[in-house]
Amino acid sequence: MDHQGATLEAMTRNGAFLFLLTCLSLSGCFDSDEGGGSPPDPYADLRRLPADKGGTHTAHELEPGKSPYEYGFYLYLPGGMKDTSAKAATKYPMVVYLHGDGSNDNNPLAAVLNEGVPYTIANKKWHPPFPMIAVAPQNHQPVGTSWDPKKVHGFIQYLSKTYAVDSSRIYLTGMSQGGGGTFNYLATLKSDGLVAAAVPVAGWTSPNAAKTFTIPVWTFHGSDDKTLSAAKVVEAMAAFKTARPDLDSRVTLFPGVGHEFKEWFYTYVFGEHGPVDTAHQAFNEDIYSWMLRYRK
Repeated sequence: MDHQGATLEAMTRNGAFLFLLTCLSLSGCFDSDEGGGSPPDPYADLRRLPADKGGTHTAHELEPGKSPYEYGFYLYLPGGMKDTSAKAATKYPMVVYLHGDGSNDNNPLAAVLNEGVPYTIANKKWHPPFPMIAVAPQNHQPVGTSWDPKKVHGFIQYLSKTYAVDSSRIYLTGMSQGGGGTFNYLATLKSDGLVAAAVPVAGWTSPNAAKTFTIPVWTFHGSDDKTLSAAKVVEAMAAFKTARPDLDSRVTLFPGVGHEFKEWFYTYVFGEHGPVDTAHQAFNEDIYSWMLRYRK
């Protein structure tokens, strides 16, 4: 090899070496999912959504024989949505909230605004980290009648076929009777459910039912709840954790709190909650950030 060829070969080797060093020092040259790099960003798709600078929160009153699954409901659509229909190119995550027994059909639809997710929207305390559609149906049955999991399932299907819902990012939560309804939906639908993660509040379930859950669950409860025992929920969630150690299962307890306003207010208004029982899951992130880490 002549001197000119040797020089060219050396430059080529040096150039390849410098390129390798550059790739090692800068992000983006290699897929972070491979080679033991940083885990993928669970919110990557959500970061592309237009900011929600104030959406619409509208009442859809029950129209017997016409309303989907005989539910009136409140619907929140984030600001910035150019197309709210199911045909929209841009899809949004959705959370469905099931109310407690006190808002059943003996009350007007506006009663659902007195608690949980719809309360936070109506009172400007709704601050999920990314834009979300939020729906709160009313259980049009007498007080004491539980949520029907198959009707809830059909209603979620209706919402997905009507609005710009990301079907991989549907979440379910509820308080008291709605917390029980959330648990019951998971136990009844199992892997056929449409929900990616669930947050039951002050609800009830059994160890046998909990063993059948197939998605992540974070439940909240007041330690002094005399209506629905916190100990029973802790027992059920322990059974879930044993049956499905691969799934995220969490219990957060609020000491000194009974079956009352604080139970749900603390859960849905992150940053305004009281102390938590340190023997169980800490409350160091809002429920929406937790939900949105999971997809169906």
